[in-house]
Amino acid sequence: MVLCLVYLFLFYSLLVAYFCDGGNILSRVIGESFFSYPWMRHVMPLLFFSLFAPLLMANTSVIDYCNRGFVFGLIFVFGLLCVLGVPRIQGELLLRASWFSSLNSLPIFFLAFGFQNVVPSLYHYLDGNIREVKRAILIGSLIPLILYIAWEALVLGTVPLVDLLKAKDLGWTAAGALQGSLKNSAFYIAGELFGFFALVTSFIGTALALKDFYIDIFKWDARKKRVSLFFLVQVFPLVWAIFYPEIVLSCLRYAGGIGGACIIVLFPVAMLWNGRYGKRRCFGKRILPGGKTVLLILTGYTVLNLATLYYTF
Repeated sequence: MVLCLVYLFLFYSLLVAYFCDGGNILSRVIGESFFSYPWMRHVMPLLFFSLFAPLLMANTSVIDYCNRGFVFGLIFVFGLLCVLGVPRIQGELLLRASWFSSLNSLPIFFLAFGFQNVVPSLYHYLDGNIREVKRAILIGSLIPLILYIAWEALVLGTVPLVDLLKAKDLGWTAAGALQGSLKNSAFYIAGELFGFFALVTSFIGTALALKDFYIDIFKWDARKKRVSLFFLVQVFPLVWAIFYPEIVLSCLRYAGGIGGACIIVLFPVAMLWNGRYGKRRCFGKRILPGGKTVLLILTGYTVLNLATLYYTF
């Protein structure tokens, strides 16, 4: 029961954040002047919903091919960003570091690699082929890792720290910081497209995972319960996003700090500890090395992550 509640907390926190941020991206694309009325900010999540809700009603193969298109768009735009930005990277800007302050980013780090929620959907889609599932997890982890490292190098190596702090205070995205620092609108357009493709691909994966979660929990027939699934997966988080469009950062922080940390690390560690050293139900070959020391390190890492929610390093 506790695990189910934590799963729901994670899923809904992410979906609310996606609806809010998707609306923010659309507002910037259409034009800020159009949104001089405060109430328009509450409408944009609904516009984002209307664009992608029909896609999530399709079958898995259609969603898969559409998602591949978004991924290719993501890679293309990212390549364009690298071509435009790499020549402008200043090596001295990359030398600045504050390892202690980096602990504050742990919740986002958990979310950035928190793909475990889509593994059940992936397992069903690949017809239970364990080898293919492992291959998908490996490649699916390496691609974002490479993109994240390159993106961090691009932003931190081209935008001075003063401009980054100013962008944070003004609520700008990294794309806005690039444009403000380099005075080049091409960076802004490419950056917004990159953020859009990244958000949409994450949104699709999370929505599908929540849908399969409800199907597994209640033993529902997906075809007969389409309306119920549509309401639970999309309408419910949409309502939150409409009434609280400014909640996006809080959702991401608590989703990673609590939901992601518990589901990705704490619960698996507890299950493995109980299976190996408690009731001793794990007698098969170990896939990865490590014993109690590794599990304790992971637990300490999770506790540190939870601490960042209440203390700024």
